[in-house]
Amino acid sequence: MNLLVGCPVSLRRWALPVWFDHVEAAAKVAELEPRYVFVVDPTDPSVDVITERAPECTLVEVEDRRALDARVWSTGRYRRMVELRNLLLGAVRHAGPDLFLSLDSDVLLHDQALALMVEDLERFDAVGTKCYMTPTGTSAPSYGNLGRVGTLQRVDSGGVFSCQVIMAAKLMSPRAYAVDYQFDLQGEDIGWSKACALAGVRLGWDGRVGSKHVMSPGMLVEVDLRVGF
Repeated sequence: MNLLVGCPVSLRRWALPVWFDHVEAAAKVAELEPRYVFVVDPTDPSVDVITERAPECTLVEVEDRRALDARVWSTGRYRRMVELRNLLLGAVRHAGPDLFLSLDSDVLLHDQALALMVEDLERFDAVGTKCYMTPTGTSAPSYGNLGRVGTLQRVDSGGVFSCQVIMAAKLMSPRAYAVDYQFDLQGEDIGWSKACALAGVRLGWDGRVGSKHVMSPGMLVEVDLRVGF
């Protein structure tokens, strides 16, 4: 199987070297050779890290409308993320990999996570993995189900099972990456997950190991005992 890994990137030079380290370690355990695809502003300093670590990667160049790496989400920003995610999917579809790992640029993948997710694709079309935010974490790491009115209800669980929403880290089969992102007031991942349900794409969750969602540079050096790094 061939594996493509990527995401939209904005001002993540501080995180990308460690991000690449974790992807490569997880890919080695899974016995896969990763290739990469990114959506990025060509003036972003992140490009220097990307081209050094993955000189043969695919870069989809766009103009970034943000001046800062702000984590303030709005309707306009959610709509923009839909655009960027679909640009990324266009490049993925053009490459046509067996597997596409959509992994946000501030998620440090557990070295066992990818191998476990590959196993899970025998049951699902796309599968997410647990991502704890540091330093105190969250009771709702990167997956959830939808209430009667479509409101996201986040849960933290172990094991492997079907779910309705997967987010920051998800391994997709071709059937899953054929589904476009859609706008949703709760975020583009929720819109994509809802579109998957309409398309009959089976979403799964693997909570057996936890990855680390670093929300700022200082979190790179803080050890989260739940994930081991």
